[in-house]
Amino acid sequence: MISLVNAKDGENNTFYKVVINGDVISEIIAKSTPVFDVREFADLLQKSLGLRPGDVKLYEEVGVITVLERIKVSESGVEGSGPMAQRIYDLYNDYVAKKKKGEMK
Repeated sequence: MISLVNAKDGENNTFYKVVINGDVISEIIAKSTPVFDVREFADLLQKSLGLRPGDVKLYEEVGVITVLERIKVSESGVEGSGPMAQRIYDLYNDYVAKKKKGEMK
């Protein structure tokens, strides 16, 4: 028996829990964990920049963080301009580099 949590099918439907039961399971495909963890990075942003909880909004289901309602952060990078966006961009690059090296878990 195999239990999957937050599983997605080919049509991008999300299932809270899927239990697979059978005598033979022909294939299991494991994808490596993503480098960018939205929840972890949102916490890092809030602590590093001294932002209030309401300043950082997390949309975990789509993998997006918004900061001060004008800067967007996702696995693709940082969208926005100005000094705050630059600080977030620098944090993002440092975070991704450390994750790739295995320095952050």
